[in-house]
Amino acid sequence: MHYEGPGRAVVGQEVTFTAEFGARYLGPGSIPDVAVATVTHRAPDGFEFTRAEVTSYDWTPGRYPITVLDSSAAVDPVRGDVTVAAPAGGWAIPEVVINNAPDPTRFVSGKVFVKLRYTATEPIRDGASGLTFTGTGVPASEGWVAKGTTQVTEAEAEAPQPGGFGSSGS
Repeated sequence: MHYEGPGRAVVGQEVTFTAEFGARYLGPGSIPDVAVATVTHRAPDGFEFTRAEVTSYDWTPGRYPITVLDSSAAVDPVRGDVTVAAPAGGWAIPEVVINNAPDPTRFVSGKVFVKLRYTATEPIRDGASGLTFTGTGVPASEGWVAKGTTQVTEAEAEAPQPGGFGSSGS
């Protein structure tokens, strides 16, 4: 799992926090069934959730399709955490079979991306964000498995140098 987001934003700007899920697999045969069921995101204070989008990316040679996946999103009325949920069965991590003769058949993992979009609503100095998830074929996450910080300023002139953050969890 990889998590990334903006290092800075300006009040009124829409920003995206992204969680990327793939299956780590190095053995022979098929990739074990892995699916993501829910992703819960805690945005920094000063951000208002606008929408979520879930897609899968498949490494099929010559095609590389991106598929939009069904999802629903709910905002916790107390804390503001956003939980994006998959339909029953979860979002399966795509598997791709590559058969390059004379090499043996290889199985590789595609990706599932959960993009959470927010609007920056007020200045914050170092706003912390975090992510946790549930699924099948993945270890249970305890607490926030990936974290980052984002600064929000009133105007572009006040903004620090460009940047962002990335965080990997398991």
